[in-house]
Amino acid sequence: MNESICRHKLINRAGDDQINNIEGLAEVWDEVVQRIIKRMIELIAPQIDGIHVNLREEVTFDVARLMDFIAEKVINLRMEQRSLSQLDEESERQYFLTEEGNTKIEHTACVLSQALQKKYCERWKPKTDALLRNEKNPKKTKLSIKKVEKNHFIPKSFIRRYWSRDGLVCRFTKGKDGSFKSKRIPFSQWGYARNLCSDRLEAYFGLIEGDAVRPIEMLLQVVPLNRPQKEALIGFIVIQQLRNPHLISQSRELMKPLVKSMVGERQSESREYMNSVYETLYENDEFYDLIARPIFNSKWVLIRSERPCFVLPDTCSVFGHHKGLPYSIVPLTPSDCFVALPLAEKGERIVPHYVEADEALAQNIGQALIISAQEQFLADESMTNQGVIEHEPSTLIHRIMSSMIEETADK
Repeated sequence: MNESICRHKLINRAGDDQINNIEGLAEVWDEVVQRIIKRMIELIAPQIDGIHVNLREEVTFDVARLMDFIAEKVINLRMEQRSLSQLDEESERQYFLTEEGNTKIEHTACVLSQALQKKYCERWKPKTDALLRNEKNPKKTKLSIKKVEKNHFIPKSFIRRYWSRDGLVCRFTKGKDGSFKSKRIPFSQWGYARNLCSDRLEAYFGLIEGDAVRPIEMLLQVVPLNRPQKEALIGFIVIQQLRNPHLISQSRELMKPLVKSMVGERQSESREYMNSVYETLYENDEFYDLIARPIFNSKWVLIRSERPCFVLPDTCSVFGHHKGLPYSIVPLTPSDCFVALPLAEKGERIVPHYVEADEALAQNIGQALIISAQEQFLADESMTNQGVIEHEPSTLIHRIMSSMIEETADK
């Protein structure tokens, strides 16, 4: 069964009394998204004079992102000033068969085809031409590529430096009842997945990890960072967000239907091929800039706790939006946590704000990090169950951000 784009979005919006209405509406609106995409492709196809085969995965990924965008717009349009309980599957299906519904689909497809045509002219056509030229004069890669089966989505060197003691880490596994069990294991035996990415991408990650070693040390030592060092630190943070296996798995499922329609079921079921589609993300400068620029311009805070209450989740960090603006919470050690606030920094600042966390702030951050972990996290061996899950994630984030914004105001 194909993964529904709209279903996931509707579940996040639905109340307990609306959950039964989701499946039918999601099916109808998924069909609308597919109709828009199909018509958009029909409109743009005559305008495209070939795309290099090496760009196929990138195009696939961009169209998958576009589908997600369309789904959000369709849901917002149809739910405007209405709740899910006021909508029904059959009425929605009939609406999009009317002249008005068909006109909206046609108009949306036209607008998107123009946007895609612009992207083709500005990005895919020049890249196609460049790839064809480079094929005649290929450049030698500078990456040191080695065969790797265990892909550490959280760097071993980072775990060893900041989360291990005598070569061991304290791993906590979450239980369904909210409790967790701890076990001491070698630091190299945590934070990895098998065959998560290509050997080439693993080598690329190694370069980024190496570039970030000194900036992280400087951050913890209250040493000013210059622009290249800040950029290296941001690169580390962004890559940790994107290389997480849970995010990769979700993205793979989202892209499967499109890959199946474009290149066949065999490729859509190939882990290697689906990984290659996802990996085009790391070559997309626009997408990287979309994530990195807000972090670069935001107000940075390093929070220090008297006791080691921060944890390293298997998602590496917590990130999202607070009041419409992006934030990132990145634990560096059991006692140090980096936060990029959903607030722009006033002027140039070469060192972040440093805050000594009180018990409430430290506990809120610790809880938010634990909740974000999918299955496991690392922590100081003194960690206990007491006071771990007391609030909803949104409540914790609100408290953390409000406290930090107030603490760093006018500084």
